[in-house]
Amino acid sequence: MKDGKAEKAIKDRIDAAVEAPVQDDQRDLEAAVLATLAGVINGDESDLKYDLLDMAGGDFYFQDHRDAFNIMKMLAGAGDHVDQLTVQEKGASWPDLTKAVPGDQAQAYKRRIIGRGNIRQAAKIGREYQEAVAAADPDDLPGLVAALQGTVFDVEKTKRFAPPVRPEADLVKDFMLALNDPPGYRTGFDRLDKLTRGLKPGVFIIAAPPSAGKTTFVKQMADQVADLNEGVPVLFLSYEQSAGELRIKSMARLGRIENEWFRTWHDPKMTAIPEHDLNSLLKSSTALAQYQKLGRRLKIIEADFRHNIGTIRLLAQREKLQTGKAPAVFVDYLQVVPAADPALKDKRAEVDYLVSEFRRLARDIGSPVVIVSSMSRAEYGRVQMSGFKESGGIEYGADIAAIMSVKDETSDGTERSIDLAVIKNRNGRRKKIFLRYEMKYDAFEETGDEDLDYLKALGMDKNE
Repeated sequence: MKDGKAEKAIKDRIDAAVEAPVQDDQRDLEAAVLATLAGVINGDESDLKYDLLDMAGGDFYFQDHRDAFNIMKMLAGAGDHVDQLTVQEKGASWPDLTKAVPGDQAQAYKRRIIGRGNIRQAAKIGREYQEAVAAADPDDLPGLVAALQGTVFDVEKTKRFAPPVRPEADLVKDFMLALNDPPGYRTGFDRLDKLTRGLKPGVFIIAAPPSAGKTTFVKQMADQVADLNEGVPVLFLSYEQSAGELRIKSMARLGRIENEWFRTWHDPKMTAIPEHDLNSLLKSSTALAQYQKLGRRLKIIEADFRHNIGTIRLLAQREKLQTGKAPAVFVDYLQVVPAADPALKDKRAEVDYLVSEFRRLARDIGSPVVIVSSMSRAEYGRVQMSGFKESGGIEYGADIAAIMSVKDETSDGTERSIDLAVIKNRNGRRKKIFLRYEMKYDAFEETGDEDLDYLKALGMDKNE
């Protein structure tokens, strides 16, 4: 045993062995936390899942509990479903779900378990201190001090109590590199990309009055993100329009075919295809090929009551795991996304909750999330923060917030002039981008821009 390996192995086994805890309720506390975690680990409806997963396996005193927690955390981190069969196949026991407790009680148990773990670690350091003193040569005081320092001031052992803080000299280089971070996903709208530096991880909310073209605009943006960013998956969740209606918008734009044609050209009463329909049919073949190409990375989900924030998170996580790239997520529209928390008392509270959860999703997965929002009727035609319906959470939670407004329309009703006012841009300036909206082709095109005054964006311009 000169190399000490056998002695260390015995010591490790002893450390890992289950001893009678000082507190009689330790096993019950740990069992309750694991059972509660098992009940929420496959959903994202509350913060409880993440609060409990923030623990470490070493916080648990009993080895079977450590094993169960470590396997559950590993599966959840990989985006896999966590169930009894999978956990048992990996060699751990499944918690007794009858021991689950309410969330606030589980969090209290978590704090108690971690606190007791810290005490055990401190006691272990104290024992090693005493062992070093007992084994020291009384004639070798420098050796005694060195042994004590090696035991008591072992940095690895004290990380549990106070995580090390990196000095500024180590951090400033990373900080400078981060200032020159790469742009986000290209949207195909060059002026918008220049203003926002592309779609970066965060929440981008667009509001507009009814029939202003906001769904058409974000669908065109989604198509262009899928087309221009190699390998980037795009999820488009539509709570109102069908996938077929959205496809027509894309095909009309790509083929320069009037959208109405897609609803009439296959009229069964026709005995022959008129020449203008034949031309449109040929164009549609080209549009179909273009749409199929970008559609390899684009998925439309006809969303319903099942597609709450937890389901959206799961879909986004799956895309990232499968492709290796964070998906761009488009949601049409915010006010109809189900909010699964029964504690929310009104629509404003629901919107605040949803914006917060979308921000969490964007942060955790690294995704840009583009959300369509309805607009307060009293604010139609005005460009300011109060225009967002249930605006509290949007005002503070959005990284980018924009309002679309109709400025003009041609006499034949086929084309509009639209202003896209970016009234909040967390990391840049505010601008108003001018758009031409060809309604019969479901197509938007940028035509110019101008700076947007800060006070006007907040609705504090005294000249109005």
